[in-house]
Amino acid sequence: MKVGVKHLWVMLAASVALNLFCLGWFAARSNLPLRARMQREGGGGGPRGFLHRSGLREAGPEVQAIVKRQRAALRDQSRSIDEARRHTQDALSAEPFDPERLSQSFGEVRAQTASMQAAMHKALEEVAGKLNAAQRKRLADALWHRRGDHPDPPTL
Repeated sequence: MKVGVKHLWVMLAASVALNLFCLGWFAARSNLPLRARMQREGGGGGPRGFLHRSGLREAGPEVQAIVKRQRAALRDQSRSIDEARRHTQDALSAEPFDPERLSQSFGEVRAQTASMQAAMHKALEEVAGKLNAAQRKRLADALWHRRGDHPDPPTL
C-alpha cells in the first residue's frame, strides 16, 4: 500500500497536536499552585483549610458554638484591616506624597492587625479549654509548623 506525502503530513500534524495536548495536560496537572493542590487534597489555606487541618470541625458542639460566635467578630475585624490597607494604598499613591499620612495609615494597619490577632488568640484559648490532649496537639500542628517541618519562609 502506497501512502502519499499529503497523508504523511496529516499524520505528522495529528501526532504533534496529540503530543502537545498530552504535554500541556501533564504540565498543568503537575504544576498546580500549592494552594489549589492543598485545597484539592482537603487542606488549603484560609479559615476552611485551618478548620480542616485543626480538627475543630469535628471537635464537638461546644467548640462549634465558640467558632461560630467568633466568626462574625473576626469577619468584621478583617474588614477593618482591609479598610486600613486601602488607606495605606491611598497614602502611597497620593500626590503630593505625605509621609505623615503614610505613617498614620501604617499605624492603623498595625493596630487593626494586632487587634484581630488578639481576638483570634482569645478565641483559641477558649477553644483549647474544651479540647482533649490529642485535639490540642492537632490544633497546635495546624497553627504553626515546627522548625524543620517545612523550609524557611522566603525573605525580602
